[in-house]
Amino acid sequence: MPRMKCRILLVLALALAACASPSPDRLDASLPPEEALARLVVETDRGGPVDAAAEVLVVRDRHSTNPGFHRVRDQLARIQRDNRLLVDYLLGRGWSLLGCEFREGPLVDEPDTAQQYRIIRRRMQTDGVHTPFLDGWSVYQPIRFQLMHEGRLEVRGVEDAALYARDLDLFRDYKEARSIARRRNITEDERREALRAAVEAQTALEANTAARGRAAAENLVEAMRESGRDRAILLIGGAHVPAAVRSLEELGLRWRVVESRSYRDPPGPEPEDREIP
Repeated sequence: MPRMKCRILLVLALALAACASPSPDRLDASLPPEEALARLVVETDRGGPVDAAAEVLVVRDRHSTNPGFHRVRDQLARIQRDNRLLVDYLLGRGWSLLGCEFREGPLVDEPDTAQQYRIIRRRMQTDGVHTPFLDGWSVYQPIRFQLMHEGRLEVRGVEDAALYARDLDLFRDYKEARSIARRRNITEDERREALRAAVEAQTALEANTAARGRAAAENLVEAMRESGRDRAILLIGGAHVPAAVRSLEELGLRWRVVESRSYRDPPGPEPEDREIP
Protein backbone atom coordinates (compact mmCIF):
# COMPACT_ATOMS: atom_id res chain seq x y z
CA MET A 1 0.00 0.00 0.00
CA PRO A 2 2.74 2.54 0.81
CA ARG A 3 4.32 1.79 -2.56
CA MET A 4 0.98 2.42 -4.30
CA LYS A 5 0.64 5.77 -2.48
CA CYS A 6 4.09 6.79 -3.64
CA ARG A 7 3.17 5.95 -7.23
CA ILE A 8 -0.04 7.97 -6.99
CA LEU A 9 1.83 10.96 -5.56
CA LEU A 10 4.44 10.70 -8.30
CA VAL A 11 1.77 10.63 -11.01
CA LEU A 12 0.04 13.65 -9.46
CA ALA A 13 3.32 15.57 -9.27
CA LEU A 14 4.09 14.85 -12.92
CA ALA A 15 0.58 15.87 -13.94
CA LEU A 16 0.86 19.16 -12.08
CA ALA A 17 4.24 19.86 -13.64
CA ALA A 18 2.81 19.18 -17.09
CA CYS A 19 -0.14 21.48 -16.45
CA ALA A 20 2.01 24.34 -15.15
CA SER A 21 2.23 26.79 -18.01
CA PRO A 22 5.59 28.50 -18.51
CA SER A 23 5.80 32.28 -18.69
CA PRO A 24 4.68 33.37 -22.17
CA ASP A 25 7.40 34.53 -24.52
CA ARG A 26 4.97 36.99 -26.15
CA LEU A 27 1.88 38.87 -25.06
CA ASP A 28 -1.15 38.78 -27.31
CA ALA A 29 -1.61 42.27 -28.80
CA SER A 30 -5.38 41.83 -28.41
CA LEU A 31 -5.05 41.97 -24.61
CA PRO A 32 -6.40 45.24 -23.18
CA PRO A 33 -3.46 47.56 -22.34
CA GLU A 34 -4.10 47.69 -18.60
CA GLU A 35 -4.20 43.90 -18.35
CA ALA A 36 -1.11 43.43 -20.50
CA LEU A 37 0.92 46.06 -18.67
CA ALA A 38 -0.06 44.63 -15.29
CA ARG A 39 1.50 41.30 -16.24
CA LEU A 40 4.92 42.86 -16.85
CA VAL A 41 5.30 46.24 -15.21
CA VAL A 42 4.29 48.47 -12.34
CA GLU A 43 3.09 51.99 -13.05
CA THR A 44 4.78 54.40 -10.66
CA ASP A 45 3.57 57.77 -11.92
CA ARG A 46 1.55 59.53 -14.61
CA GLY A 47 0.75 63.09 -15.59
CA GLY A 48 0.17 65.66 -18.27
CA PRO A 49 -3.13 66.93 -19.70
CA VAL A 50 -5.62 64.05 -19.91
CA ASP A 51 -6.84 65.34 -23.27
CA ALA A 52 -3.36 65.78 -24.77
CA ALA A 53 -3.04 64.35 -28.26
CA ALA A 54 0.47 62.94 -27.68
CA GLU A 55 1.65 60.42 -25.10
CA VAL A 56 5.01 59.01 -23.98
CA LEU A 57 5.44 55.78 -22.02
CA VAL A 58 8.62 56.17 -19.97
CA VAL A 59 10.21 52.80 -19.11
CA ARG A 60 12.71 52.81 -16.26
CA ASP A 61 15.64 50.78 -17.48
CA ARG A 62 18.60 49.06 -15.89
CA HIS A 63 21.59 47.89 -17.87
CA SER A 64 24.95 46.37 -17.10
CA THR A 65 27.81 48.82 -16.52
CA ASN A 66 30.48 46.13 -16.79
CA PRO A 67 32.43 46.14 -20.08
CA GLY A 68 32.30 43.35 -22.61
CA PHE A 69 29.70 40.67 -23.28
CA HIS A 70 28.79 38.57 -20.29
CA ARG A 71 25.94 37.04 -18.39
CA VAL A 72 23.97 39.54 -16.33
CA ARG A 73 22.47 39.11 -12.88
CA ASP A 74 19.17 37.23 -12.68
CA GLN A 75 17.34 40.43 -11.73
CA LEU A 76 18.63 42.24 -14.81
CA ALA A 77 17.79 39.27 -17.03
CA ARG A 78 14.17 39.42 -15.80
CA ILE A 79 14.03 43.18 -16.41
CA GLN A 80 15.39 42.75 -19.95
CA ARG A 81 12.84 40.01 -20.62
CA ASP A 82 9.95 42.18 -19.36
CA ASN A 83 11.10 45.15 -21.42
CA ARG A 84 11.38 42.96 -24.52
CA LEU A 85 7.84 41.66 -24.05
CA LEU A 86 6.57 45.19 -23.35
CA VAL A 87 8.10 46.63 -26.53
CA ASP A 88 6.80 43.69 -28.58
CA TYR A 89 3.28 44.17 -27.17
CA LEU A 90 3.25 47.94 -27.69
CA LEU A 91 4.46 47.53 -31.27
CA GLY A 92 1.45 45.30 -31.86
CA ARG A 93 -0.73 48.15 -30.56
CA GLY A 94 0.75 50.71 -32.95
CA TRP A 95 3.60 52.17 -30.88
CA SER A 96 6.36 52.33 -33.49
CA LEU A 97 8.94 54.78 -32.08
CA LEU A 98 11.39 54.08 -29.27
CA GLY A 99 13.91 56.56 -27.86
CA CYS A 100 16.96 55.28 -25.99
CA GLU A 101 20.32 56.23 -24.44
CA PHE A 102 22.33 56.64 -27.63
CA ARG A 103 23.58 59.75 -29.37
CA GLU A 104 20.76 61.62 -31.07
CA GLY A 105 19.72 60.05 -34.34
CA PRO A 106 19.15 56.57 -35.74
CA LEU A 107 21.02 53.54 -34.42
CA VAL A 108 23.44 52.40 -37.11
CA ASP A 109 25.88 49.54 -37.67
CA GLU A 110 29.24 51.28 -37.55
CA PRO A 111 32.65 50.61 -35.93
CA ASP A 112 31.44 51.58 -32.43
CA THR A 113 28.43 49.28 -32.57
CA ALA A 114 29.52 46.61 -35.08
CA GLN A 115 30.26 43.96 -32.45
CA GLN A 116 26.82 44.40 -30.88
CA TYR A 117 25.09 44.04 -34.25
CA ARG A 118 27.19 40.98 -35.12
CA ILE A 119 26.44 39.15 -31.85
CA ILE A 120 22.72 39.91 -31.91
CA ARG A 121 22.34 38.91 -35.57
CA ARG A 122 24.17 35.64 -34.92
CA ARG A 123 21.93 34.75 -31.98
CA MET A 124 18.82 35.68 -33.97
CA GLN A 125 19.86 33.22 -36.67
CA THR A 126 20.52 30.55 -34.04
CA ASP A 127 17.55 31.04 -31.71
CA GLY A 128 14.90 32.76 -33.80
CA VAL A 129 13.69 36.31 -34.11
CA HIS A 130 12.65 36.77 -30.46
CA THR A 131 16.03 35.58 -29.13
CA PRO A 132 14.95 34.92 -25.50
CA PHE A 133 18.53 33.70 -24.97
CA LEU A 134 19.74 37.31 -25.05
CA ASP A 135 17.56 38.31 -22.10
CA GLY A 136 20.38 37.08 -19.89
CA TRP A 137 23.28 38.77 -21.67
CA SER A 138 24.75 42.26 -21.74
CA VAL A 139 23.95 43.17 -25.33
CA TYR A 140 22.51 46.65 -25.86
CA GLN A 141 18.79 46.05 -25.80
CA PRO A 142 17.66 48.88 -28.16
CA ILE A 143 19.88 47.44 -30.92
CA ARG A 144 18.29 44.08 -30.22
CA PHE A 145 14.80 45.57 -30.50
CA GLN A 146 15.73 47.33 -33.73
CA LEU A 147 16.88 44.08 -35.33
CA MET A 148 13.96 42.06 -33.96
CA HIS A 149 11.44 44.50 -35.43
CA GLU A 150 13.33 45.77 -38.45
CA GLY A 151 11.09 47.79 -40.73
CA ARG A 152 8.37 48.09 -38.07
CA LEU A 153 9.99 49.81 -35.08
CA GLU A 154 12.06 52.97 -35.37
CA VAL A 155 14.71 53.06 -32.64
CA ARG A 156 16.40 56.42 -32.15
CA GLY A 157 19.06 57.71 -29.84
CA VAL A 158 17.84 60.75 -27.89
CA GLU A 159 21.02 61.69 -26.03
CA ASP A 160 22.68 65.08 -26.25
CA ALA A 161 26.20 64.10 -27.32
CA ALA A 162 27.97 66.81 -25.29
CA LEU A 163 26.06 65.97 -22.10
CA TYR A 164 26.73 62.27 -22.53
CA ALA A 165 30.47 62.89 -23.03
CA ARG A 166 30.52 65.09 -19.92
CA ASP A 167 28.82 62.30 -17.97
CA LEU A 168 31.63 59.90 -18.85
CA ASP A 169 34.28 62.45 -17.85
CA LEU A 170 32.60 63.22 -14.51
CA PHE A 171 32.12 59.54 -13.68
CA ARG A 172 35.80 58.91 -14.43
CA ASP A 173 36.79 61.85 -12.19
CA TYR A 174 34.55 60.57 -9.39
CA LYS A 175 35.99 57.03 -9.51
CA GLU A 176 39.56 58.35 -9.65
CA ALA A 177 39.03 60.65 -6.65
CA ARG A 178 37.43 57.84 -4.63
CA SER A 179 40.31 55.54 -5.51
CA ILE A 180 42.87 58.10 -4.32
CA ALA A 181 40.97 58.66 -1.06
CA ARG A 182 41.20 54.93 -0.25
CA ARG A 183 44.97 54.79 -0.58
CA ARG A 184 47.02 54.25 2.57
CA ASN A 185 50.21 55.99 1.48
CA ILE A 186 48.79 59.55 1.34
CA THR A 187 48.57 62.35 3.87
CA GLU A 188 45.36 63.37 5.60
CA ASP A 189 45.36 66.61 3.63
CA GLU A 190 45.60 64.64 0.38
CA ARG A 191 42.77 62.36 1.54
CA ARG A 192 40.54 65.33 2.37
CA GLU A 193 41.30 66.89 -1.00
CA ALA A 194 40.45 63.63 -2.79
CA LEU A 195 37.15 63.32 -0.89
CA ARG A 196 36.32 66.95 -1.69
CA ALA A 197 36.99 66.26 -5.38
CA ALA A 198 34.79 63.15 -5.24
CA VAL A 199 31.88 65.11 -3.73
CA GLU A 200 32.32 67.86 -6.30
CA ALA A 201 32.30 65.35 -9.17
CA GLN A 202 29.26 63.56 -7.73
CA THR A 203 27.31 66.83 -7.43
CA ALA A 204 28.18 67.78 -11.01
CA LEU A 205 27.27 64.26 -12.16
CA GLU A 206 23.81 64.52 -10.58
CA ALA A 207 23.19 67.85 -12.31
CA ASN A 208 24.38 66.44 -15.62
CA THR A 209 22.16 63.37 -15.16
CA ALA A 210 19.14 65.66 -14.87
CA ALA A 211 20.23 67.64 -17.94
CA ARG A 212 20.55 64.38 -19.90
CA GLY A 213 17.02 63.38 -18.89
CA ARG A 214 15.57 66.71 -20.01
CA ALA A 215 17.41 66.57 -23.33
CA ALA A 216 16.30 62.97 -23.94
CA ALA A 217 12.63 63.90 -23.51
CA GLU A 218 12.94 66.99 -25.70
CA ASN A 219 14.74 65.10 -28.47
CA LEU A 220 12.15 62.31 -28.42
CA VAL A 221 9.27 64.78 -28.65
CA GLU A 222 11.00 66.45 -31.59
CA ALA A 223 11.34 63.07 -33.30
CA MET A 224 7.62 62.44 -32.71
CA ARG A 225 6.73 65.75 -34.32
CA GLU A 226 9.01 65.22 -37.30
CA SER A 227 7.58 61.75 -37.97
CA GLY A 228 3.95 62.67 -37.26
CA ARG A 229 3.62 60.16 -34.40
CA ASP A 230 1.50 60.83 -31.34
CA ARG A 231 2.89 57.98 -29.20
CA ALA A 232 6.42 56.92 -28.29
CA ILE A 233 8.37 54.82 -25.79
CA LEU A 234 11.28 56.32 -23.85
CA LEU A 235 13.56 53.56 -22.52
CA ILE A 236 15.93 55.32 -20.14
CA GLY A 237 17.89 54.77 -16.95
CA GLY A 238 15.92 55.42 -13.77
CA ALA A 239 18.16 58.31 -12.67
CA HIS A 240 17.14 60.31 -15.75
CA VAL A 241 13.39 59.76 -15.36
CA PRO A 242 12.43 62.62 -12.98
CA ALA A 243 13.94 65.29 -15.24
CA ALA A 244 12.54 63.62 -18.37
CA VAL A 245 8.96 63.65 -17.07
CA ARG A 246 9.28 67.30 -15.98
CA SER A 247 10.14 68.14 -19.58
CA LEU A 248 7.22 66.10 -20.91
CA GLU A 249 4.92 67.90 -18.48
CA GLU A 250 6.20 71.29 -19.64
CA LEU A 251 5.79 70.28 -23.28
CA GLY A 252 2.14 69.39 -22.67
CA LEU A 253 2.25 65.63 -23.33
CA ARG A 254 0.54 62.86 -21.41
CA TRP A 255 3.08 60.52 -19.83
CA ARG A 256 3.25 57.38 -17.74
CA VAL A 257 6.24 55.89 -15.94
CA VAL A 258 6.47 52.12 -15.67
CA GLU A 259 9.10 49.66 -14.51
CA SER A 260 9.54 45.91 -14.64
CA ARG A 261 8.12 44.04 -11.66
CA SER A 262 11.71 42.95 -10.98
CA TYR A 263 13.12 46.49 -11.07
CA ARG A 264 13.29 46.86 -7.28
CA ASP A 265 14.27 43.26 -6.49
CA PRO A 266 17.64 42.63 -4.79
CA PRO A 267 20.25 42.45 -7.57
CA GLY A 268 21.66 39.14 -6.37
CA PRO A 269 25.17 37.80 -6.99
CA GLU A 270 27.19 38.72 -10.05
CA PRO A 271 27.48 35.72 -12.39
CA GLU A 272 30.80 34.63 -13.77
CA ASP A 273 31.62 36.62 -16.87
CA ARG A 274 32.18 34.70 -20.06
CA GLU A 275 31.89 35.36 -23.76
CA ILE A 276 28.57 34.75 -25.48
CA PRO A 277 28.84 31.34 -27.16
